[in-house]
Amino acid sequence: MIAIFASLLFSVFPVRGSVIRSLDSVLVVDRDTVRVNVDHCLCMCPDGKYEISLSTDSSRRIQPFPGTRYPSGRVEIAGSGGKLLGTDASGMFPICSTWVSISPENVRRFLLHGSSGDWAVWADSIHWETRWPSTVVFTARWRWSRIDTAVPWVRWVDTVRLASGVAPVGLPVLTTLDSVALGHLGPVSQMPHLGLILRDSADTATPVDWGFRDAVLPVPAGEIPPGWTFRVLDAFNPGGGAVQWEFTADGKVADRIWMVGQATSEVDAPTLLGPVRSGNSGYEPTTGRRIRLERPLPIGKHLLNGPEGTRLIVVE
Repeated sequence: MIAIFASLLFSVFPVRGSVIRSLDSVLVVDRDTVRVNVDHCLCMCPDGKYEISLSTDSSRRIQPFPGTRYPSGRVEIAGSGGKLLGTDASGMFPICSTWVSISPENVRRFLLHGSSGDWAVWADSIHWETRWPSTVVFTARWRWSRIDTAVPWVRWVDTVRLASGVAPVGLPVLTTLDSVALGHLGPVSQMPHLGLILRDSADTATPVDWGFRDAVLPVPAGEIPPGWTFRVLDAFNPGGGAVQWEFTADGKVADRIWMVGQATSEVDAPTLLGPVRSGNSGYEPTTGRRIRLERPLPIGKHLLNGPEGTRLIVVE
């Protein structure tokens, strides 16, 4: 049974924001309702699939996100199932082996053609847990943002907050809607002690950096295609306070964002030149946990996406 998700009742609906709720839900964006279709098998070992129907007809409500491919024609978010291994000692309760499938983050987003405007909607991270005896419960962090046709991207946040002296590594800032030549990204005041580095394709061998650090401006070469998401790799402001940043695209200032709080850098400056060495293992600085990689990555810090969201790892 689909539960009421969160009606997000505001006198004026926010232009962008996020909420964490159970996935078997109803999502209300402004005055428009998005239902997650839940296909459950009430078997001894339950399984289920969570998805949203798409349409390529521009008059319809749920439309594909530019640059995103949906293999099934639907926004596939997550799924789970189980295999019966036997029963417990009483013979009444099944013992199941459970599997979980979470779709890549870029497949979990779409455009909503609503009654009051167009919105970008994204289940940017999924968490799951197994409850006795074998039911899998999913939780999603939904993000939404009003589409502004004056800029070639959708921006997910209004402010980069340096909370408790720590940069919000992994925070999604924007996703491109059109092909765009990115230019200057820097503080309006051009103070050299400030820093904000965004990174896309963080879990590949060829990450793309965009930002400002120590008066150096790493700018992506060529045009960036639609569907690329840039996340915070590093952000710092030793003096604290509020700083406004400008985003330049196609030769002009296209957008601005605020950074507030105080923090010093905890991530090494991006390596722009020199040979690339790779490793198959590393560790997670926040927990000290060792990690074995499925494929080699360049030595250094990376953002990896997983079932519990984005995390920072150091490859050795």
